[in-house]
Amino acid sequence: MRAKHLILAAVLSVTALCAHAQNGDYNEEQGEGSSEPALTFEYEGMTFVQTEGGERNVALFRMEESYLWAAESDPETGEMPEEVDWVIPGSINAADVNVLSGEIEEGATYTVTEIADCQFISDYGIRSVTIPKSVTKISSFDFMNQTWGANVYEAINVEAGNTAYKSVDGLLFTADGKEVLFTPTFNRRTEQIRIELPDGTESIGDRAFENVRMIYTVVVPPSLREIGNGAFSTQLVSIESNDGLAGLESVGAGALAETRWMEKEGEFPMLGSILVGYKGTERNVTIPDGVKKIGDGALALDYNLNMTSIESVKMPEGLTHIGAEAFASNWDMKEITLPESLKEIGEWAFRGCQNLTAIDIPDGVELIGEGAFARCYYVESLTIGSGVDSIGDYAFSEIEMEGVITVEATEPPRCGDNTFGRYTPGYATLVVPAGSEEAYRTARGWKEFESIASGITEQNGLIYALSDDGTAMVKGFAGDEPITDLTIPEKVTYSEKEYTVTEIGVNAFIDMETIVSVTMPGTIEKIGAYAFTTTGISEVTLPENLKEIGEIAFGGTHLRTVEIPAGVEKIGYGALYCEELESVSVAEGNAAYKAVDGVLYTADGLKLMQYPCAKGEKSYAVPEGVEMIMDAAFAGGIMDGKSALEEVTLPQSLKVIGSVAFIYANLREVTIPDGVDSIGDQAFYGCAELEKLTIGKGLRRFGYDVFSYDGDDDDVVGGGEDEPHPDPGMMVMRKIMASGAKAATSTGDKLTTVVWNAVRANDLGEDSYDSPFYGREAITDVTFGEEVEYIPAYLLADQMELKRIRIPASVEKIGGSAFSYCLGLEEIRVEAVEPPLLEDTYDVFYEVDKSIPLIVPEGTVEKYREAEGWREFLNYIEAGDETGVESAEADIPAYYTEGLTLIMDSERDVEVFSTAGTLVYSGRTQTVTLPQAGVYVMRCDGETYKFVVK
Repeated sequence: MRAKHLILAAVLSVTALCAHAQNGDYNEEQGEGSSEPALTFEYEGMTFVQTEGGERNVALFRMEESYLWAAESDPETGEMPEEVDWVIPGSINAADVNVLSGEIEEGATYTVTEIADCQFISDYGIRSVTIPKSVTKISSFDFMNQTWGANVYEAINVEAGNTAYKSVDGLLFTADGKEVLFTPTFNRRTEQIRIELPDGTESIGDRAFENVRMIYTVVVPPSLREIGNGAFSTQLVSIESNDGLAGLESVGAGALAETRWMEKEGEFPMLGSILVGYKGTERNVTIPDGVKKIGDGALALDYNLNMTSIESVKMPEGLTHIGAEAFASNWDMKEITLPESLKEIGEWAFRGCQNLTAIDIPDGVELIGEGAFARCYYVESLTIGSGVDSIGDYAFSEIEMEGVITVEATEPPRCGDNTFGRYTPGYATLVVPAGSEEAYRTARGWKEFESIASGITEQNGLIYALSDDGTAMVKGFAGDEPITDLTIPEKVTYSEKEYTVTEIGVNAFIDMETIVSVTMPGTIEKIGAYAFTTTGISEVTLPENLKEIGEIAFGGTHLRTVEIPAGVEKIGYGALYCEELESVSVAEGNAAYKAVDGVLYTADGLKLMQYPCAKGEKSYAVPEGVEMIMDAAFAGGIMDGKSALEEVTLPQSLKVIGSVAFIYANLREVTIPDGVDSIGDQAFYGCAELEKLTIGKGLRRFGYDVFSYDGDDDDVVGGGEDEPHPDPGMMVMRKIMASGAKAATSTGDKLTTVVWNAVRANDLGEDSYDSPFYGREAITDVTFGEEVEYIPAYLLADQMELKRIRIPASVEKIGGSAFSYCLGLEEIRVEAVEPPLLEDTYDVFYEVDKSIPLIVPEGTVEKYREAEGWREFLNYIEAGDETGVESAEADIPAYYTEGLTLIMDSERDVEVFSTAGTLVYSGRTQTVTLPQAGVYVMRCDGETYKFVVK
């Protein structure tokens, strides 16, 4: 049968083409800054798009439809042939194409150089496909093999002269013959087939045999070195080799998963000396002798659907390599034993083995791959052997380790990006060989560690980290019995060398509630973050040599007063968040800090560090000049309800309000000045007494749960798995507050009024995660300022008590889900002549009743009917046509009308008369219901208005 180009049954839309065009190595837009669409055209049913490889180079882009027919189908009956061969053209003349987008060069010839992520779906099947010699890149083989429809079932041919590919017995290989890339499905064969790979084949590519549908055997040559991910389909029954696969070096993840071959193998299926799976039921696994390598994904739950998570694994001597994802997602894994013979731990090998508590990397290991132990959340100790030379990106990320990491290499191993994540370097102590500290302090990946030492010792119930320079850091408490009075010595001796104690480490005594007093020597220069958090300390004398107090160092203690010594240069946020704190003082001569009336500031007055929780004032005015309120500065004293502060006046100089700055504060009303640019995560979370909130014009960025509330929550909301980027310090702060959170919020949510003047808040191209008012249920009155240009995503989502929204003329864009689930909305008034752009046209008003009145400016109804998102509404009304005020001699303070009910912009003293002088209404109200349409006179706040209601 003659080979014919197949023809699509329908013309594809330009929109769909452009959407797919972004998936290949070509863009919808050509050239940086260009707005011209990529050239896309149709030729004999196939669709092509211009590539970045050259002006006249194109990629086969799509061949997608349910049915295809051949050009030689019977012209009378339309009967299709039983078999179809497809030849992909190598060149196309401009005169023969149908241009779908972009501009084509007249008279030009376009060369097909690439097959992109092309889809080809048909119920008939293709006997063969021929790839032209011009194609040098194939992004995907889906166009030849579709599991839900037809496929290439007999041969993939390649035109002679192709420099990238060739065909051998109908199989697609790289041009050098070293890798088999794709095989036909052979689904029209009637007997078991035998596929022999030629000598010189070194690799079976990813998914190469994935969809062979007949039972088959693969015969491989001695040259084979690699089998790719998901290489074989389930119909594989055997792999034959005359050398026992002695040269095989790696097997990809899922290469043999659920194959017939795997079904008949024993407990530990192997190819050569490579373990490729585990079929046993024992959860404490001992891998047998003779295994030299563990294949990719071999014991990973992700690739072994019938396997139960193992709890421990012991590996034999002689094992040299652990493959990528070999043990991934074994969440019950508690213990691993690695042999001294091990050389390499592959990428993500133990990812998600979250119950591991200890990791001991032998001295023979040279390489620890990317993400090898990522998400092993509960590791408490880590030893890295002396032979490790390289550690990949994220190798130990998402581990919240606070113990000791011992590295035995004198020269720091090379580290990738984020090797130890964001938490561990600030909390764990890194112990390195004596004399190596300085090298580690300057090396990439290691210099992030705040605590680097050359030894550890336990003396008199305390653990000390010892440094080359003769100093010691108190790491924590080593005893079993609780202590009440803690005394830290000035010096400790180890191996006949004396060390001066200069630092109290991160988390050193955190949560040790029995400690009621602490005596520190004058040699202490630094108190680490959370060092005494939630201990029972009620008073402390800080050493004169002290230079630094870490974040939340005394958070949650019972301090009432504290004096900051003259030498202190740095205080972390929340360091003095103590609910019983009445005042802070600063010693004379301190150049970094000052206290004003018991409130702690930086010496320049630009930052307010801490307002004492138990200061006792009902109101406080932050002085002009302050530009930043630090994290937790006004956090409410929630455990015993000691905070009396109900009103805070913020200065016009203010620019930044930190995270949890006013969390659980007792404030009644908050006005954010126009100069505030940023408000941090949960800054006003849980302020149960808050009734009115006014946001200034300048706000550009607000954080997670910034004004949220949850009166039924037993624990502090936020900072868990749902928070986009949880900060460790914020986690500790919330923990301190957790026990009192419910008591502080038990009075119920009172926030009813929001005035939003921010011009473009959170319009920064960043993801939004939830409404800043999450959990607030009483908001009834929202006013947008006349300069607002952007309404942020999720802003008023779930506000079911909100009845009306007025969107001013200045608004240009509304973020996704901004008003979703506002189920109580009865009217939306938009004053913009051009319909504001809806970022997510479907979700902005999701679940809002689309039959409610949408009041738009005069003459704009058709624009709104045609605009994306706005067109979903059913009841368009031009402003002035709605029932209510038709005309007035002056601007009356009416917000809108509902029938004959006049609704004011706020509660006012009002008298309304008919023109005959009859009093219709008198009193203080926000709404006036009129008896009928007509002319009325209103007296309001000393002014008189005449207006007409129709």
